[in-house]
Amino acid sequence: MCGVTGFIDWNNSDSRDISASVLTKMNNALMHRGPDSSGIWFDASQKVFLGHTRLSILDLSEHGHQPMTSNSGRFCISFNGEIYNHQNIRKKIEKNNPSHQWKSESDTETILESFNLFGVDQTLEIIEGMFSIALFDIENQILYLIRDKFGEKPLYVSNDINQSHFFFSSDLDSLRIHHRFKIDLDHISLQGYLKNGFVPKERSIYSSIRKVEAGTYSKVDLIRRTVTNSKYWNSFDEALKSRQEPFEGSYEDASCALIGLLKKKISNQMISDVPIGSFLSGGIDSSLITSIMQEMSSRPVKTFTIGFEEEGWDEALYAKRIANTLGTDHHESYLTFDQAIKNIPNLSLAYSEPFADSSQIPTLLLAREAKKVVTVALTGDAGDELFCGYDRYKMCSKIWHLLSSLPIGFRIKVRNFLHKKNAKDIRLFLNILDRYAPFYSSPKYLADKILKSIFLLDKHSFEEVYDSLISIWHVPQEPLLNNFPSIFNSPFLSKNGSISNIENSMLNDTENYLSEDILVKVDRASMWNSLETRIPFLDHETFKFAWSLPQKMKLKRGESKSILKKSLESFVPRELFHRPKKGFSIPLDSWLRGPLRDWSEDLISKESIESSEIFSYEVVNKIWMDHLEGNRNWQARLWTVLMFQSWYKQRNRKLK
Repeated sequence: MCGVTGFIDWNNSDSRDISASVLTKMNNALMHRGPDSSGIWFDASQKVFLGHTRLSILDLSEHGHQPMTSNSGRFCISFNGEIYNHQNIRKKIEKNNPSHQWKSESDTETILESFNLFGVDQTLEIIEGMFSIALFDIENQILYLIRDKFGEKPLYVSNDINQSHFFFSSDLDSLRIHHRFKIDLDHISLQGYLKNGFVPKERSIYSSIRKVEAGTYSKVDLIRRTVTNSKYWNSFDEALKSRQEPFEGSYEDASCALIGLLKKKISNQMISDVPIGSFLSGGIDSSLITSIMQEMSSRPVKTFTIGFEEEGWDEALYAKRIANTLGTDHHESYLTFDQAIKNIPNLSLAYSEPFADSSQIPTLLLAREAKKVVTVALTGDAGDELFCGYDRYKMCSKIWHLLSSLPIGFRIKVRNFLHKKNAKDIRLFLNILDRYAPFYSSPKYLADKILKSIFLLDKHSFEEVYDSLISIWHVPQEPLLNNFPSIFNSPFLSKNGSISNIENSMLNDTENYLSEDILVKVDRASMWNSLETRIPFLDHETFKFAWSLPQKMKLKRGESKSILKKSLESFVPRELFHRPKKGFSIPLDSWLRGPLRDWSEDLISKESIESSEIFSYEVVNKIWMDHLEGNRNWQARLWTVLMFQSWYKQRNRKLK
């Protein structure tokens, strides 16, 4: 995998030497994404500057060096990603141009010549892979900034064409190097981050920068000085089209078809000139991917898992059982608290904007351990979004079924009553109830869950309930931020009558949670360790197939990911994976009260909070005290504040 960076200097504000020097420094900030080589390129007018750092995967020779210029001399490219069908595209190019002579075996040259021969739109129709691309048409003075269909690879760009420079990069910290880059904080993005734990998909934490959205390219016309955005692929539209062409066959037929499709995709993604392996958690998704890999491999696949020393949190045993059954070359690492502590400072370095999914800790360490053995790892990500894996889908359906049967006036009265209560009051009530009705014996943090339901009681639709259910902070109802207007709108897509409430949630998670949480977490953690990750589920054909299946094949008699489990039974016994779903989580609540307490209190001290002028110290301190005393489990809310504070503290130029 690689790093892309660069800029347009509209008015030649800086000399060539200054621009080339700063571009080299911007490249250096991306060396973790591509440690094997780096290069810069600029056009004759000295307006367009392209930078690139390379992690060599295909064609390890210098012939794959970037930025790369096409044979015709018309295009120059800086490319981050992998094109899995590039050999087929080469054949297509050779058929149209039999005399073409290749300089390398890299997929970079393949797509560069495809752009040259077929154009941007046609090339994007035929390539399969993950990528972010800066492609400069020297002849027509047009810069194309392109991101893959699902947003696996990041690409940040300027959102204001009227500034002296137009920036683009795989990483925000690379842009911060440039002396003309503006670093003002975007308040809307901050609110979205606090609500969901990640910056919303079309924005960045800086007001001057946005993301190129998944399945989109931005066309920057240097002559007209304009930017136009074109959506070349849309997951929502593709899902609806697939539903109109439903799979015709039995449950068993669907399982066989899915296995066959995954074999095709995994075979393409196992092509590499460097060692390759897989992440194996012992869950359904990674176990299925690894099972197919092992069936197709002539030698034991290298598998990697990470466990925890804390009782009740270690699932490495399940991965080991799967690995033993499949016969993989299994590598197991255990996460101690000391290791976690040592890596926490790296979190905000690896994630160049605030990010608050606490599973980033084990993901970062898993990538580090895998990199010691391999350079590429396949993962089971996206199985939940495509095959109805999250428990919250079923939970939200039950909640909305109950709420919609109750008058809104009654629900608001209950909300007002609960709003006056605290966790101790609720817990006392549950203890009294438990004496007379042991059946209702309360699970851990049930009082928390009851109090969290306050935000659900006045909702008018399934979509509103789901959006509230996945929110960490309820912006703007809760006064966490200092003097910021509450202007963040939820990105929840409008309901389409042809799909169910659960399917609408799955699509929204694909567009938002998958793109901006899961993929960000994995990309930044792996690239921080110079490890490439590939996701077989995230292929347009797999996506279309998943959406051609009726919901009952994914959620069968209350069982999530039913079709994946059926498929996995072809490789390992059901008893090895049939257990309640548990995410890639850590005992964060107890860590915050214990070993992480000093680190946390330093970041959220009165002095630290007030120096950033972002949060209300009173609000932050209250939830911190509640958490320490065991009144509430505020780990998710605290983690959003802690990760922002850590990120803010490590950036040495003050935000405004």
